[in-house]
Amino acid sequence: MILSRLLDRYPDCFSKYVTVKGDIYVKELQHQNNGVLVIGNHGGPLMLQTFLFSKVFNIPLSSYSSLGLKTLIDENKEINQLIHQFPVYFQGEEKKFLNALLSGEWINMLLDVGINSHQSPNCIFADHQLQLSQFPFRIALKYNIPILYLEIKRGKREKKIQISIRPVNNFSRPDEGLNKYVQYLESTIFSDNYSNTLMPFVLKNAQKLIV
Repeated sequence: MILSRLLDRYPDCFSKYVTVKGDIYVKELQHQNNGVLVIGNHGGPLMLQTFLFSKVFNIPLSSYSSLGLKTLIDENKEINQLIHQFPVYFQGEEKKFLNALLSGEWINMLLDVGINSHQSPNCIFADHQLQLSQFPFRIALKYNIPILYLEIKRGKREKKIQISIRPVNNFSRPDEGLNKYVQYLESTIFSDNYSNTLMPFVLKNAQKLIV
């Protein structure tokens, strides 16, 4: 959160503390005029992903949030000003979100939060059964929307934030796409225990939280 603000306000000073790997995947999609979904570890709307895409790739990155972020935005003048730069779509605005995506918008989605559902678990993360959203993978299959996984973690040797980007592809069902995401997320968190705000199984009731 702090680095994202610093990167936004002082990009020339703080961008040197961020390294990016896999930017070729962004550049390939950048010239196709398609909407793109960006998922990853817990950066969340209006955090590092948003400013990274804006400052490094010159791509406005909107966000979709199913959490209680709207109240925080309404009450926070600074974040309100940022919304004019980077739109946020909330739960209940799925039609608006989809229209933006199909119009070519790049949208960041926070997925590592257990949804408050009475349905059975649909994936396993770190030996915990969870119910995570398959929404982006259903959208990707139905409308042929590319998905990028953006990993944010600390460098082991360098005092830098390491950004790694890779496509989430080669899945034919939403559950297969979700399982690929879970594998990527496990790899990210297990290689850097501080890369995520909280573990997904701790966040399974996070609809009640303001993040």
